[in-house]
Amino acid sequence: LPGPEDIDSFIEGTVDQVTNQNGDQGALRVRLEFTAPGDRLEGQQFFVCTTHLSSGTDAEVYRIQELLHLGAAWGKSGIPEIWAMDANTELDFEDAEGHKGAMRIPMEANALQSFMQDEELDSVWRTSFDAETFVEAAACATAPVSVWKMRGSASAQPKKVGEDMYQLIDHIFFRGHSLFSEGQHALRLREKHSPDVADRDWLALMPNELLPSDHLPVVWDFRLNSCSPRREGPVLLNNAQRIWRSLAPTLPESEAELAEEMERLLWLRPPSAGSSDGHTIPSEDDVEGWLDRLVLEGDEVISSGVTQSLLEQVRWHIIGQTGRFSEEDFKCCILGSFLLSLAASVARGASLLVCNGPKRPKDTLLPYSCVQKLALAALRYVHRSRAVSSQNCKAKGYERQLWGLAAQMTEIMVESRGETDVGQRLVAAFDSEGAVTGNELDELIPAINQTLANPSLPNAPALLALHAVKWKENATGTQVAAAVKLVIRAIEAGYVELSKAANVDPASIDNPCAGSGKSAVLRLRSDSGLVIHHKSFDEAGVNAALRSLAASGNLDAGGGLSLLLESLQGHLIIVEQSRQSHGLPERHARAINRPPPLMVAACVRRAVINACESLWPIDALLVAKQKLDMRPSRRQTTVRPNRSPIFDLVQALCIIPDVDLRQQTETFCRILSILSKTCDMMGPANVLPPVVHADGITRFKFLLTATSTLQRGDVQRWKILELLTRLLEGLFRPALTEDAFTSSLQAKLQEIVEEEEFRTFLLQRPEAEQNVTCGSVFDFKEVTKRLDQNQFARDLASKYSGSQDG
Repeated sequence: LPGPEDIDSFIEGTVDQVTNQNGDQGALRVRLEFTAPGDRLEGQQFFVCTTHLSSGTDAEVYRIQELLHLGAAWGKSGIPEIWAMDANTELDFEDAEGHKGAMRIPMEANALQSFMQDEELDSVWRTSFDAETFVEAAACATAPVSVWKMRGSASAQPKKVGEDMYQLIDHIFFRGHSLFSEGQHALRLREKHSPDVADRDWLALMPNELLPSDHLPVVWDFRLNSCSPRREGPVLLNNAQRIWRSLAPTLPESEAELAEEMERLLWLRPPSAGSSDGHTIPSEDDVEGWLDRLVLEGDEVISSGVTQSLLEQVRWHIIGQTGRFSEEDFKCCILGSFLLSLAASVARGASLLVCNGPKRPKDTLLPYSCVQKLALAALRYVHRSRAVSSQNCKAKGYERQLWGLAAQMTEIMVESRGETDVGQRLVAAFDSEGAVTGNELDELIPAINQTLANPSLPNAPALLALHAVKWKENATGTQVAAAVKLVIRAIEAGYVELSKAANVDPASIDNPCAGSGKSAVLRLRSDSGLVIHHKSFDEAGVNAALRSLAASGNLDAGGGLSLLLESLQGHLIIVEQSRQSHGLPERHARAINRPPPLMVAACVRRAVINACESLWPIDALLVAKQKLDMRPSRRQTTVRPNRSPIFDLVQALCIIPDVDLRQQTETFCRILSILSKTCDMMGPANVLPPVVHADGITRFKFLLTATSTLQRGDVQRWKILELLTRLLEGLFRPALTEDAFTSSLQAKLQEIVEEEEFRTFLLQRPEAEQNVTCGSVFDFKEVTKRLDQNQFARDLASKYSGSQDG
């Protein structure tokens, strides 16, 4: 801290600013972080600062300058702060006549009140004083006393000998942001300030036999906000930098340029050659350029771009040898969540670096559309992070913080649209981590419906709020069905942006590499290198919401499953009508400005299959629904009111025209996986009849024929073959009890499978893994390994290995 000589020199005008060349007192600041793994507050940070100011009633000017020096060095850090100090002065100090020192000091300009005003701090003692003037509230003398002493003749401060020091000079100031609030006094101070000396307990003068110090200990409990904390800009940046440091060694050395670009985005190196480095104050141009770069990144993330997205290129290079849903994949998604959340927060006026952020008015950095884009991109990475963690038990640790980020980004998106009521319900769903019950859930569902129908608001927060709700613990079957109904209605009404395929210049795709990266990602999501699939965020949100609803255990109870299957049936009928009428439904949709019906049908099929994949209990797929059909008579012949869900799943194994084949193969894989899982759990006797009834074997053969047109190095082609082989193995498994009907069906199915054409398709195998064209080598190896280990296929190959046609 500056010494008296430094301050006197400044006051006298011999120097232009206060220095600390002659100071003999200091201050200490520590940055603390919550580290409990999996806790909602993990990674949150705050500062604690402490100091001792100059002593004496005539030293108020020195204290003012000392606190000004501290504020200039450490004030307004951008994260929560606690300042605890022996200030040697009181909140209501006043020397208006200049009797105590050489200068007149009104109360509103004293050291502590000036410090609180300049640094936007609050005092834990404020309830004991007038909120505006900080004059002690005389009506209820509640101000405590932190020091009560009277120096004797042996004191080192002879000017203070005999002076009655009966004061509150130990202070705690704070700015908790959303992390903590005022709280309460944890250790009661014995003395309350009393102007009447007769009311004092003079035996309590300090130090005494109970208290060896001349100050009472001040202990304060702040109230932590563990339900809805928000991460400040510097905290988000620090979290992102830490994750990157753990990921950087896994990035191939050949991608050093990508690593440098990431470090610029994370302020670990200068943003440009002529800009400031990471240890000095960034210029406004630096921050603006950084935000513009991340807005472009957000564009790519929202549109599922892979050619220009730095985050996605880094992600795929890192996980090239480990596959998706690995721990490294999870860290990459968390990195994207923190970095884009940081950009959205800074764009709304938050600090970027501790003590270094450019001081700008709020809401002036970027237009709302760009801020919404950043927040939406951050939310997409939050969703990806949760998707990865749900597939890998090792990729855990940030689940609770992710819901907090979702709430924070949703607040940013709705704050400028005036949708405070709707937005607050979505935010509350995230903050409660889905613990929405009773009337709250009844209010949330219409709010989500209202959001989906409002074109000025993005759909993703509403759909992810549906995903966040703990339907299993808190919802009835009727509420689940209501949620399913609004999701299906949103798709059919065109509120949901559909996934699409876009043409790609073949020249932009390099030769496939051994890992992943740009070229391999393009091929992973392309068909013959000419089409790339863009999965919309809206559709990802729809799938996530329906998966949560299906896992509730109440999807079937309230009629939600029936709604999904009826919608699937209706759209498959439209697909068939389109084939027969040569595109008449498409022309009708175009005329009334509706989305293409075949694209809608493909979206509905993906949504329904995603829901069935997470359905619990799984035996709901085997129960035929008895339902009174009240629809108009002209439709009664096209939709069956009584059918097994397995029948509908097999019927969904069809090619939808005008939708890219490879985009449909993922859906086929999911259907085959559901059928195989159901067969393993419920037995072939329950699954085989509806499969045969739906002419499943013909559809299986058609599926093998259609997917054989994919490249031989395409992972999806062999994944379908592997899943179909696994399903057939389950269908041919002997029943636990003798069942003549099941045995006859198995014999008939076996006869068809062993036909030469079917058998040839079933026993084909991929070429060497170095010829992989679509997908990573890791995924290719895994699929090939499972194909080779399938006992049914091995037995079939062995049976016909010696035959002429074999």
